[in-house]
Amino acid sequence: MKLFLQSFLFSILIVCMATTMQGQRTLMMEKRGSMKVKRFYEGDEITYRAKGDKEWKTSTIVQLIPEDNIIVLDKLYIRLEDIEAFKRDRKRNRAIAYSNQLYIFGTAWTAYTAIDDLVISDRETDWEAAAYVGGTSFVLGSLLRLWPKTKTLKFGKKRRLRILDLTPVAAPVPKV
Repeated sequence: MKLFLQSFLFSILIVCMATTMQGQRTLMMEKRGSMKVKRFYEGDEITYRAKGDKEWKTSTIVQLIPEDNIIVLDKLYIRLEDIEAFKRDRKRNRAIAYSNQLYIFGTAWTAYTAIDDLVISDRETDWEAAAYVGGTSFVLGSLLRLWPKTKTLKFGKKRRLRILDLTPVAAPVPKV
């Protein structure tokens, strides 16, 4: 009896949750031949260029309407067919982290060389080699910060946009 009551309460809970669940709409950027998909949700910021425009616009996605393939942005709405390209930042955070590591390495190398020369070692220090190592790490760290810019993703033969609605729909009851 106890097992029956637990099963019954669990099934009522599932039915109630299914009727009150809210779905999620997502804008998906797909590439032909690839299983990877980039998803954008309502509230995400996108940088795009409309067909016929030369300038890039940055807006926040307010709502996605899958029936009409419309993206409602901050101040306007745009159809998926009217978007020519997206602009996406490359891995800038990772590049900044690596450049910081190179700065730390260059500073530590120079500091350890100076400490070795002043306190520990009785032999002569090769300051020219120490300057090459420290300077090279600083220059590489600075260049690494400049390297990752943005990537332009054009839509057409290789890439496409589509809106996916993940709202749970109650199955229709068959008529007997």
